[in-house]
Amino acid sequence: MKSRSIPIRLAIVALAALLVLTAVAGLDEAAAKSYQEQVDSGHSQWRLDAAQVAATTLEGRMIPGGGGPVHRVPTSAFKQVLNGGALAIFEITDPASPWTKIYLNKPVKQDSTGIWVVVSYDPR
Repeated sequence: MKSRSIPIRLAIVALAALLVLTAVAGLDEAAAKSYQEQVDSGHSQWRLDAAQVAATTLEGRMIPGGGGPVHRVPTSAFKQVLNGGALAIFEITDPASPWTKIYLNKPVKQDSTGIWVVVSYDPR
C-alpha cells in the first residue's frame, strides 16, 4: 500500500503547487489563447509536446543577449516525473542547466489538442 500512496501524494502536492504557480506566474490568458489558435490552424505543432516546450523554453532562457545558446541541454536530460493529463513536471539532470525542475500546464484545452505552457521552474 505504501508504494501507491507515495505517487498519489506526489501528484496531489504537484497539482496544488501548479495551481499556485500558475496564479503566481500571472499567465497571460490572451497569449495562451493566441498560441492555441496558431496550433489549431496547423502551426507551431511543437507546443503540443510537453518535453519540446520545456526544452525550447530552457534553451531560450540560456541565450545571453540573443547571441546563441550557452549550452544546449539534450532532451535525454529531461526526465518526466509527473504527467497528470493537463499538468507535467520534468526534472533536468544536466548540471549545466540553470533549472532543476520545470513545471508546465495546458491553460486553454486540457485534452491532446491543448498546448503546453511553462508556468514555473526550480533554479539550480
